[in-house]
This record gives sequence, structure tokens and C-alpha cells, in this order.
Amino acid sequence: MGLDFIRAKAKRFEQQRDKSKSQEFDVADLLSRAKNDRFVPFFRCQLDNLDTALVVGLGLVGRAYSEISMAILQRGKTIAQMLPEDAGVITLIVVQEAGIDGVFVVKAKKSFKLQA
Repeated sequence: MGLDFIRAKAKRFEQQRDKSKSQEFDVADLLSRAKNDRFVPFFRCQLDNLDTALVVGLGLVGRAYSEISMAILQRGKTIAQMLPEDAGVITLIVVQEAGIDGVFVVKAKKSFKLQA
């Protein structure tokens, strides 16, 4: 009697486990429980003075004057302007040093949620 009970219990457990695994691997189910996507946008900026030294990973501050005008500050001094089509973020990190033309790339320190 005891062995029959254990075997019946084991069979029910295997069925529950198999059902649980199939639900876990069900793509629709995984997507419904997924976290919202996050992204960190990159922005192009133009140096005011081509002699300004930038280091990748350096923290900068962006100061918005309007929707299309944003100054980039390093240690409290304005060193660049964000290109108008990219303007709109406050805290930034240098990602790519300035080229010969003085254009460099920064990214937002914090990621943003994608709007669905």
C-alpha cells in the first residue's frame, strides 16, 4: 500500500513538473512577464574650442536653454553645444573623443524606458 501511494504521487508530480516546464518555455508566457525594455541614447555634441581635452568615461553636465539649445559643461565651464537635433538630456558621459571636426559623442547616465 505504501509503495503504490508513492508511485501514484510520483506520477502526479512528474505531470505537474512537465506542465510547469512547458509553461516556462512558452514564448508568449515569457514575454508577458518580461521587464520593459530600457535604452541609453547617444547624443552628438560640437566642441566650442578644438583644444578642449575630453576623456572617455568623463562625467559632464548638460544645461538646457530651450528644446533645441543645450550647453555641455565640464567642471562648471561651457565646453560644447549639443547638436540641435540631439538636444534634450541633463547628465551625460563621454563615449567617444572629439575628432578633427570637434564632434564627440556622449550618452545619458541613466537609461530610459521605451514608450509603447
